[in-house]
Amino acid sequence: MPTIIAVANQKGGSGKSTTAFNLAAGLAKANYGTAVLDLDVQATITKWYRRAVKNGNSPFRVFNSSQGLIAETIAEIRQQAGLEVVLVDCPPSMTDITLTAVQCSDAVICPVKATAFDVEASLPLRDFVETQLKLKPSMRFMVFLNETHMRRGLDQTAREELVRLFQKSPQVTVLENFIDDLTEVAEVGGTSQTLFVYKPKSKGARQYMKLTKEVVECLAANNHSVSAS
Repeated sequence: MPTIIAVANQKGGSGKSTTAFNLAAGLAKANYGTAVLDLDVQATITKWYRRAVKNGNSPFRVFNSSQGLIAETIAEIRQQAGLEVVLVDCPPSMTDITLTAVQCSDAVICPVKATAFDVEASLPLRDFVETQLKLKPSMRFMVFLNETHMRRGLDQTAREELVRLFQKSPQVTVLENFIDDLTEVAEVGGTSQTLFVYKPKSKGARQYMKLTKEVVECLAANNHSVSAS
C-alpha cells in the first residue's frame, strides 16, 4: 500500500500546491509510483494534470474527491496497484477537509515561509501538530523552509527558530533542505511539464531533488513503506 503524505499548513500562501506538485515530480523521477490527491479549492495541480495528459507529459496521476468522501477516497487510493507514495494537496487553512486528510495520512509535510509573520504563525502550527499526534501518535511531521531569500538575515536563522519551536516534539523533523524563491519554480505550473523537464539543470530542480531524497530518508527511518533508494 502507498504511503499517504498530506501537505498542510494553517497559513495560506505557504506554497502547499507548489510543494505537492514538485515533490510528486521528484518522487516520480526517482522511480516511485506517485500520485497526488488534489483537495485545494483552486485545483492548480488538476489543471496542470489535464494539460500534461493532453500532451502526454504526466509522470504521476492526479485524483480528486468530494468534500464528504475524503476518507473513503484515500482508502480507495490505498488499494490502487502500482502506487508507492500519494501526496495530498490540502486547502489553505485548517478546514474539516484538511483535518480529515491529515488524520487519514501517514505523514504530513508543512512548508513554512521564512518571514517574520510566517515564523510567528508556526506557533499555532505547533499546537496543531501536537493535537494531531495525540489522535495519531504514529504520524510523522516534516517541516521545511519554502521560498527563502538567504540574503535576508531572518532567513538565515529561521531554521534554528523552527528547530527550537519543535524541539519537544520527537515526531517532528525540521528538514535540512530548503527551497529558494526561484523563477523556474514559479513558472513551471503554467506549463504541461514538471520542473525536471522544464528546467532540468536549474537550481530549483536540484533543490527539489535534494528535498525529495530527504523526505524519503525521513519516512524510511520511521518505518513507513517508502524505502530510500
